[in-house]
Amino acid sequence: MTPVDFLLEQIYQSLPIAETTIPKKDLRIIVSLKKQVQQHSFLTENQSRLLIKILKENLKSILVINPDAEEIIFHNEWSQAFRVIEKIRKIYRDPAHADALLIEFNFDKKLKDIIQRLNETIDGVVVAVGSRCYAVSFTEQNIHAVITAFAKEKFEIDQKILDFYNDIKKILDARENPFDVFNLKDSKLKAAVEQGVGVIDRTNLNLLQDRKFRYQYQISEKNQETDLATVIANRQSPKIFINSIEHSLTKVLTALKNLHRFPLLVIFEGHDAKINKNHLDILSEAAAHNILDDQVGIYFRFETAADPLGFNHAVSSLGYNKILSEHTSIAGIANNKLPKFMVKNGWKPMSVISFTNGFKNNKSSVYTNDVDLVIYYGDKQPLYGGIDAIV
Repeated sequence: MTPVDFLLEQIYQSLPIAETTIPKKDLRIIVSLKKQVQQHSFLTENQSRLLIKILKENLKSILVINPDAEEIIFHNEWSQAFRVIEKIRKIYRDPAHADALLIEFNFDKKLKDIIQRLNETIDGVVVAVGSRCYAVSFTEQNIHAVITAFAKEKFEIDQKILDFYNDIKKILDARENPFDVFNLKDSKLKAAVEQGVGVIDRTNLNLLQDRKFRYQYQISEKNQETDLATVIANRQSPKIFINSIEHSLTKVLTALKNLHRFPLLVIFEGHDAKINKNHLDILSEAAAHNILDDQVGIYFRFETAADPLGFNHAVSSLGYNKILSEHTSIAGIANNKLPKFMVKNGWKPMSVISFTNGFKNNKSSVYTNDVDLVIYYGDKQPLYGGIDAIV
């Protein structure tokens, strides 16, 4: 008996006839399936069922192309076995996305709907990191929300994540919150917070709010002031956007001083000397106003021919050519290149300011993965998710 996929070939070869009698929607599917087979990717079982359905609905037209079409469709034989698609359903972590919980699956409308609804319950937003992979911030709230949402969907879940989830669920079921900063049960966590943040009471709300991502505790009380330091402290994500038109860099550095957020790493665009010279001027003015300019180091340069405005000369004149040390309060690097000596030195920033929205998915961004305050400073907000546009 002639295989159904041979009939598919005959229909494709007879398109001038088929185009006059078969609906365009059905014909598009037929052509698509034929091209797929032509590219050595045989049909799946679901695709075979769809093709049989279309052939039956258009039998009268197909009989003109092959008088035996009805019998071929009835016997439903194929020249080879159907292609089996590997079913992927995983929840895991990956070093390339150290601060994220990853959810990966083949396209499935039901699962896609669950992903969309997650935005209503998680901390932050769901971000697509591939055609079939999604990421959310790795927090207790998100672990609980994700595992709860996909619990009945037969996902392969990393055991460590599952253990986290079970611990979180026990706490929620007991209606206790050991992560409330004013009622910490873990003595080690409490000691770490007291050492790194200071006194744990309502007189220290700004710093307690500011360090919540660093120490992973929870705090509901907020200082109601509207100054920039308070607004930054009350942020909803470790990554924020500050509009350079609304707030000067001087004001931003003053806020960081009030939050004890130095040393600071500044990310320059790194390609256009004119743009970078302008940002250097802004930085030097802000650093001088905040009495921070004595320990600033800028660790990239331009070729002489590509530096018409004197970026390199300005670095030298300002005294920003200091060797990186434990005393460096502000370090500036190009977005496209992380100096090896910075990694070897062990110098780590308490906060980051990026003049470029391109600061993501590169060595510099990986180096700062554990920094709990990253400020995108410019006149246009980054388009990708996970950034709290506070002002």
